[in-house]
Amino acid sequence: MMRRLLLLVFVMLGCKSPDHLNVLFDASALAARPSPETVQEIMKMKPDSAFYKTLFGVEKFILLYNVKDSTEFRFQDNKLEEVIVNKPSMAYHPKSIAFFGLPLVQPTEVDTAAYFLWRNVFAGMEVVNFYKVGSRPDDRTMRYKVYFKLAL
Repeated sequence: MMRRLLLLVFVMLGCKSPDHLNVLFDASALAARPSPETVQEIMKMKPDSAFYKTLFGVEKFILLYNVKDSTEFRFQDNKLEEVIVNKPSMAYHPKSIAFFGLPLVQPTEVDTAAYFLWRNVFAGMEVVNFYKVGSRPDDRTMRYKVYFKLAL
């Protein structure tokens, strides 16, 4: 009897429902285009590095969190503009949007060979995009990135 009870408890604790996923970060908290200091508070940690980078002729300030799937937070004029998750640890599937604290909504555009795209679906975000970046011929794992473009 005790064995069955222990087995039942183990099974119940071991099974995680989608509601109890480990959220990488709360994307809805980023919709207000926070400052770098506020992003650090949302992430509950300091970035691994912070630097300036010129992208398409525009200088941007970047906070990089390597331990959080190599996530870049890009700022312009001290306001968050874009977020890029360079090495996502979740599956390449629309339901993985839950890892960012966002509800599962069907993508507005889908090309399963290339991307899943949500355009003007989530408050404060113009685009949320899961897109493939290719793979090496000997690499069996698919590589992709997650991109968030915040509304201006």
